[in-house]
Order: sequence, then C-alpha cells, then structure tokens
Amino acid sequence: MRPRKNKPWTDDDSERLKALVASGASVLRAAAIFDCSIGAIRERARALGTPFPTKSEARRKYADSPSSLWRNY
Repeated sequence: MRPRKNKPWTDDDSERLKALVASGASVLRAAAIFDCSIGAIRERARALGTPFPTKSEARRKYADSPSSLWRNY
C-alpha cells in the first residue's frame, strides 16, 4: 500500500479526508480510498485538526450498536 509515497496532499484531498472523518468513516476505509497506509491517514487527519477516533472509542461505538445484541444471548 505504498503508491502514494512522496505524493503531496492536495487541498481537495484534505477536504475529502475531513468529510470522511465527519461522516464517521473508518480509518481503514479512508486508507483504501487514498491508497496509502493507515498511519499516514491518521497523521494527516490529526494535522488537519480532525483526528479519527481512537481504537477504544471505535470499539465502544460498535459495542453498543444493535447488531451486537446477539452477544447477549
């Protein structure tokens, strides 16, 4: 997953990344869209002031979702 190496981020890329974070997309999905590493995506989002949720925050979010209710049976 290194094709983006040394390719600078454009303003459009930055805006698109901000929109992905705001819509609740996962960092994995963003990495696939931009064809670069998860670390690079997290770093860029943090630099833009819109970081992705931490892993523990994301787990908590999905643990409370209706699809996880089957675990109670």
